[in-house]
Amino acid sequence: MSLETNDFILETSKYIRRQVRKNILSIEERKTQADEIRKKSLAKLKLQTIKRKKSLDYIQEINPSYLEHYRKRFFKTHDLHERLEIIRELSKYDSKEVHNFFYAINGHVRNQSLKKEVQSYFQSLSLPFRLSRKKKGKTNFIDNEIVTNRKGPEELKKRLYIDDLEKIKKFDIFLSHNSQDEEKIITFYKKLNKNGQVVYIDWVNDKYDLKREWCNTSTVDIIKERIKQSDVFVLYFSSKTLNSQWCAWELGYADGIGKKICIYFSEKIDRTIIPKFYSIYPELHLSENITIEVDKQSSIIFNDWKNRSS
Repeated sequence: MSLETNDFILETSKYIRRQVRKNILSIEERKTQADEIRKKSLAKLKLQTIKRKKSLDYIQEINPSYLEHYRKRFFKTHDLHERLEIIRELSKYDSKEVHNFFYAINGHVRNQSLKKEVQSYFQSLSLPFRLSRKKKGKTNFIDNEIVTNRKGPEELKKRLYIDDLEKIKKFDIFLSHNSQDEEKIITFYKKLNKNGQVVYIDWVNDKYDLKREWCNTSTVDIIKERIKQSDVFVLYFSSKTLNSQWCAWELGYADGIGKKICIYFSEKIDRTIIPKFYSIYPELHLSENITIEVDKQSSIIFNDWKNRSS
């Protein structure tokens, strides 16, 4: 037998051996093995679904008003830190337009650090994504630079005053709440998103910089600026609201600068125990549409009330 023939037999026999091994198993054993594989697959799928749902809890399913500005700015600037800031801001939103923008980044940008930031976004949402290959040709040191931005209230405060990417941000609603109502807040703001409202929530919109353990005097200035950037101030009132010092302070500040204010009562509460000053503000009602109860006899669509001059 020639050496070539021997090599050919060895090369092809592995496929035959694999087939023989399969046939060695009995029908019952094969069925058991198939069931085990199916169970593992279903468990993995369930885990992915839970992970995606958890990720979506902290991502607004709507386009921000500044998306187009950020998109143009990304391809105009060569500052990698500014580009990272744009990616991280838009990764807080889930929409077809944001997906297309991030796919474009993967296809056109050479820096691997920025591409991996985009990859993390798609993976968190369990969406299809393939990291594009490194470009051929001469490499630049920028291609392999690892981009990181400083975090914290002080850094965000600086950006709010000097960075036009922060200054251009606008929100329909600033949502004041007690953080202990987190699960309820997620359900509530998702409904607002479905009604076309971009909502500001500190632990969603500023999640990289406003961690609870970092709270300090700079946090106060940041909250003030975010209230100014929002069209309407909504207080999410629950049984826990009266225990929050932040809610009362935010309400007072919003009132002081002349913001439109309304209150959403999340549950049936004995109104007699609520301080009287809360009753001067109109109530927000949320069903299929968002309405504002101006008085006991009349209601108005939220957007009409928001755009109406005081």
